[in-house]
Amino acid sequence: MAAGRHRRGRTLSGGLAFAAKGQRQALGQVTGEMSTAGQRIRLAGGGPEPWSFEVGSSDELRTALAPLATGRRRLGWSVEDVAAFGVSAVWTYLSVPFVLLDEGYGLEV
Repeated sequence: MAAGRHRRGRTLSGGLAFAAKGQRQALGQVTGEMSTAGQRIRLAGGGPEPWSFEVGSSDELRTALAPLATGRRRLGWSVEDVAAFGVSAVWTYLSVPFVLLDEGYGLEV
């Protein structure tokens, strides 16, 4: 992870949506790290099949998410698919507010 402000955390996620995709426990025991000084997020899951996934730009995230709406992925996800979804959720909910504080963003009412 590049120099800058970083935050680390742990979460436990699951639910019917992940079970429907065949990945009930893929987001169990997840650790993550995100930069509040830029758009970089890394998540790692401990099981039942360990994984790690990192993105550092909106283009990387868009590329990772694109396949989730096509073909067999409409019915079931691999661990990598769940990881891409998890990174997207963290990116959206936790990282974006920090990014909006960067110079160049403004609010018009």
